[in-house]
Amino acid sequence: MFFILFLVISFFLFNLNQVVAQEVPKAEYSPDEFIVKYKPGQSAQRLKLFVSERQKKARNFVNRMLIFLGDVKTKLINQKTPEEKWLRFESVYKTLGITGEISLSVGFTSPADQYVVKTDARLDILKVIAEYKKLPEVEYAEPNYIYGTFNLP
Repeated sequence: MFFILFLVISFFLFNLNQVVAQEVPKAEYSPDEFIVKYKPGQSAQRLKLFVSERQKKARNFVNRMLIFLGDVKTKLINQKTPEEKWLRFESVYKTLGITGEISLSVGFTSPADQYVVKTDARLDILKVIAEYKKLPEVEYAEPNYIYGTFNLP
């Protein structure tokens, strides 16, 4: 009986050593896209839409004056106007080779401000993410990891 127990325990210990000795596979991620979550209401798409609406309203003289006064107030409290924020986004897009964004909240009732950001893959995606995280509108950014199932023998 003792011998059988010894064999069972040694079998498990031998297999445990094999599992521990295996290398953990390196995380794979897409080389040309990453996931970003913007702070509420701060996504590039919403900002672009807001700037477009402001430009349409500015065709009327009264609205143009109201927008101007709002921009003066914004400057006085040391913030950027929506147009300035959009210009910064455009500059970052060109510098980092960003080609577009796809919303991850399509079909959901509440917008999550999460997007898959596509790049032209001319720069290392980890460096692109590090630069994108510096934007004040970004809550977090991470690689778009590729998940798979384990292969069992």
